[in-house]
Amino acid sequence: MKIFIVIPFRNEEKHIGLVVKGVMKYKLPVVLVDDGSTDNSESKIKD
Repeated sequence: MKIFIVIPFRNEEKHIGLVVKGVMKYKLPVVLVDDGSTDNSESKIKD
């Protein structure tokens, strides 16, 4: 069995960076699912 962390988000540019950094400590693959964000959420993830 494979375990992943799945994070759905929409317009979370202010918080998505902290959320991703927070789950990295678990050393599991992370899957981010953008549900049509209209802000800069995607660019914040790439930072």
